[in-house]
Amino acid sequence: MFEAVQAVFRSHNKPKYRKHEFAFGGLMTCSDCGCTITAEFKKGKYVYYRCTTRRGACAQGKVIREEILVEQFSEIIDRMTLDPETIQKVKDHFLGVMKEVETLRAESKAALKEQLEALKDRLDRAYEDRLDGKLSEALWVRKSQEWEREIFRLEGLLNATENADERFQEEGFLVLDLIENARPLYHVQDKFGRRDFLKIVCSNFYLKDGQIKAEYRQPFGTAALMKEAGGAENQEAPSQEGASVKWSGWRDSNPRPPEPHSGTLPD
Repeated sequence: MFEAVQAVFRSHNKPKYRKHEFAFGGLMTCSDCGCTITAEFKKGKYVYYRCTTRRGACAQGKVIREEILVEQFSEIIDRMTLDPETIQKVKDHFLGVMKEVETLRAESKAALKEQLEALKDRLDRAYEDRLDGKLSEALWVRKSQEWEREIFRLEGLLNATENADERFQEEGFLVLDLIENARPLYHVQDKFGRRDFLKIVCSNFYLKDGQIKAEYRQPFGTAALMKEAGGAENQEAPSQEGASVKWSGWRDSNPRPPEPHSGTLPD
């Protein structure tokens, strides 16, 4: 999502005209029969969309002008575009969450470093025992390889933890900027750019009785619910499934740092 959002900010005012292609063809599915919604020219210049009816008869037999669909797509974007004041409240909340995350990461990094030092010390002592003949060659090879693998794993976790803070905040603020500027960013795209934009914001587009139904991806679904509720007093709103969705969970992965090894060090 982060890379896709970056592409949106880079691509505005850069038309991507594609001859002989329909901008929204294949984007939607018929809600009745599950077939793809396709497009075709009428009278040589008007674009209409309809169900392919490849699975037989379908209740949605009529065609729909592209202009009508374009207006509905625009409404989908408008419903998740938040005003600057609300976005600032969310950013303030997000910064508060980041402080908590930084505290957790500091604790995690300290625990990882402690485990790394203990393992390296154990490896050094075992090497000395091997030189002194206190440890057999076979046992040294087996245990040293085991410890080195664990050291490699812990160093990877430590590196990921140290690099995660800045990227997580950068991603969060960029997505929030997209939510604030979604409407103008969407409307400066050509039709193909708008299609790409819609696929970032939503998934599972269905057409039923001439109306587009779509599922917002997170956190855009939360933004739409916040706007519907008139803003965010506590940055919390019910999700589409009725569960609580908080802004601190703006992406699928948990913002907590990687967990260090929870058990004892390898013997």
